[in-house]
Amino acid sequence: MRVTNIDIVDLHYNGANKRHQGYVSMELHPARTGAPMQVQFLCHAAQPHDCPPSIVTHDLIKDALRQAHRMPGFRRGEQKIEVEISKAHIAPRTASA
Repeated sequence: MRVTNIDIVDLHYNGANKRHQGYVSMELHPARTGAPMQVQFLCHAAQPHDCPPSIVTHDLIKDALRQAHRMPGFRRGEQKIEVEISKAHIAPRTASA
């Protein structure tokens, strides 16, 4: 599987838990023919509030991949995931109405 798009939304620092969190969505395309798959994970990065955004992004995507590898097809080694972190799109936390 190749990751063709990564979006991180609702990214914010949770002061109570002292970590960044956000939803990481990935679009996965099979190596062979097949329909793309969209997956989304609630991810955390245990970094200080003033941590550089690139490190937070890396940690959030790493957490998403960790969660993806727990999915049955990936856990059994039937599928491998290729990802380029440079394809991440980050949106800040949206204000609550």
